[in-house]
Formats: sequence, structure tokens, C-alpha cells
Amino acid sequence: GYDFTEYRPQTGDTLSIPQELVDPIWVDPRGRIWTGFPDRVAVYDRELDGFRSYKFSPATSKVPDAIFFENSDVVWLSIPEKGLIRLDISNRSSSNHLNTSGDKGRFLKTNTVRDIKSIGEDLLLATSNGLWIFDRHTNTFNRPTCDPSDSALFFNGDVQKIISRPDHYWIWLDHQLVKCDRRFIVIQSLDLNIIKQRFDLANGFDGPVVQSIQEDKRGQFWIGTQGLGLVVFDPVKNQLSNFRNDRNDPESLPSDVLNDIMIDNNNNVWL
Repeated sequence: GYDFTEYRPQTGDTLSIPQELVDPIWVDPRGRIWTGFPDRVAVYDRELDGFRSYKFSPATSKVPDAIFFENSDVVWLSIPEKGLIRLDISNRSSSNHLNTSGDKGRFLKTNTVRDIKSIGEDLLLATSNGLWIFDRHTNTFNRPTCDPSDSALFFNGDVQKIISRPDHYWIWLDHQLVKCDRRFIVIQSLDLNIIKQRFDLANGFDGPVVQSIQEDKRGQFWIGTQGLGLVVFDPVKNQLSNFRNDRNDPESLPSDVLNDIMIDNNNNVWL
């Protein structure tokens, strides 16, 4: 069986977890556990069996959406409507980088970064106002170069997630899952509205219900929904499969309402 250890905030204990509400949780390349709060991040120290906290500025009422681990000391955070924050835990310093390029009327959306990936020496950003590239040397923001016919898609969509592979990306934006090459030329796409059309037979939902998307080692996508269970997309066969709760089958999916999906190193899917 498993042994569970509970971590709660303790007054006066600098190694206790800062708050009881923990969301989200990340794992860095060294296997360390991180979690975010409105004014800090905390990393679990296995030797001390406690959490080291690192404050950043500006403090907000919202937790970070995404994190990128540049190295063992420097992390990049995204705060909704506050752009990027560079945090150096070695000297506990932070700097805030706001994107002032583009349409001023979309400033808040441009500075709501939902995912961060590396693209050479730069950072590729998924924002509520399309894709952006952040140059870490000049601290400037620019649009990626792409085919003009695809610029409307990549520069205006609400981008939720970037899945980066050596020769291509899968990008979840608006109600689509789009595959493109490293030059941002679209190769394949899945209209996520198809999930409702195919599997909402009772027509009980008004719109798309996708909550989470993860890719496994075989290149299949596991899609968690709010009410339509688990959907698996095979891009090679262009095929969708659906797994639902069956009250008469104890080995079926426990619930059709799924909040998140994680796939571990052994290709096990956790819901």
C-alpha cells in the first residue's frame, strides 16, 4: 500500500507549505516538486522534508499559470495579466517583463501567458492573444515568423497549451488541436467541437467541454472533459475513442467529469 504524508501551513515554521490551497504542481528536470501561490513559489526539499519559499514581484491575487525551468537557479513564471516573471532563487531576485507590443486593447490578453516552451535561446509563449516569442537577451517580445495564411490562427487565438517535439508542435488554441512544423506551417488539425457532436448524444452541453489534453509516448492524445468522460485521439488514424462511466461496470471510468490528466514515465495515464 501507500503511506500518505500531509503538509499544512504552520505558524512560525519557515519550511511549512505557505498555504493549504495547492494548485498547480510542477516537477522540474531534477525531479523537484514545485507549487505556486499568488506571491511566491515553493519547492520541496527532500532532505529537510519541507518547502523552501521564494517570493516574487509583483504579488497578485492569482497563482502562476505556467513555469519554465531555465536552469537549477532560474525559473520563468507567468502570472495572468502580468506577463513573465524571471525568478533567480540563488539570490532571491525577480524581474517582471510585460509585453507592450501589438494592440493596446488586448494588453491583458497578451500578458496572460498559459504555457512557456524553449525555442532555441528564446521562449515560445502561449497567450490569450496568440503565440509570442520572448528574447531572453534583449527582453523583447515578437511574433513568430509563420505562413501569412496561418497568421490569423496563431496570432489571435486563445492558446492553452504547446506540446513541443523535435520536428513539430501540437498547439491547443481556441477549440482546435493543431499540428504544425517548426516553421508554424499547419500540417493537421482536430476540431474539438467534434467531441461534443460525436459523444454528447443527449445534447446536454452548450459548448466544448475539453478540460485537459496530454500526449503519451505513442503520440496519442488523452483528452479530459467535463461531463463526456475520457477521449483518446489517434492522429495517425485520425480516430477518436470515448471512455465513460458505467454504473454497472466497476472497472469503468469512475466519473465522466475530469479536471486534469497526467501521464507518467511508464506511460500510465492518471486522471
